[in-house]
Amino acid sequence: MRNPLAEVFNRIQQSGYHNHRGTSHSDLFSDRIVADLQRLCQPFRDDYTKDVVRVWRNVKGPDERHVDLLIAAPGAGKRPNLDQIRIVIEHKSVITAHRNRNARFQDIDRGIRATHAKDPRTIVVATLLVGLGPRYLNVADQVKKACKHRKLNFNSKILPRLSTGDQRLWTDFDDCVSPNEPGDARDTIKMFKTLPVRLLSNTHEEALDFLLIIPVRINNVDAPQLGRVRGINAQADFKRMINHICKAYATRRPAWGP
Repeated sequence: MRNPLAEVFNRIQQSGYHNHRGTSHSDLFSDRIVADLQRLCQPFRDDYTKDVVRVWRNVKGPDERHVDLLIAAPGAGKRPNLDQIRIVIEHKSVITAHRNRNARFQDIDRGIRATHAKDPRTIVVATLLVGLGPRYLNVADQVKKACKHRKLNFNSKILPRLSTGDQRLWTDFDDCVSPNEPGDARDTIKMFKTLPVRLLSNTHEEALDFLLIIPVRINNVDAPQLGRVRGINAQADFKRMINHICKAYATRRPAWGP
């Protein structure tokens, strides 16, 4: 199994920076999950090959909000059949501005409730990137605007310096730095760990089937890398997530019908 976390970091370095407003990391995660399920999970592979299920990204889910990855039986036209959803996966990130963790938490909580109300057998998964760094250079919202104001060409003058370790960026764009407080990452992880996670057979419980927490050091100045938090092994947990989704899919598949 290829390392999906390394792929995310490579994507950030290829782009030059992490765009917390975009969907690049979530789309990559979605693609990797689907590819691994096709390769490692025969029940899913059989259904996918026979067009019993299809994959949608960034589409409306059970509660009319957009979800990052939805796997369902095909409906009319090219739309998913929302009465026959098999898997829903939400990708969230709290890299900076940890005060906004409540909104991300509530997004997942609402998704759990809406999906369970539609069909309690649907596999519900959430992934969360948690930033450990003390500061973050806000490129998407602020550095680009600062370049326009200063009449600097962002693509030629600034983009090549991002995520390369150029420490001068902190002072060159000191008004574009978002600080994180000590303990922010710890508190974010603690909050998300309160989300309910159910056992394989407990479909009656309104809960996630798997929660993947990924500590990262991403600040758009230094090269992105995996962070370390006691009790979390993100690479091993990603593999466990794929295995768990496959087991849940195989277990619930007979009840879904053809």
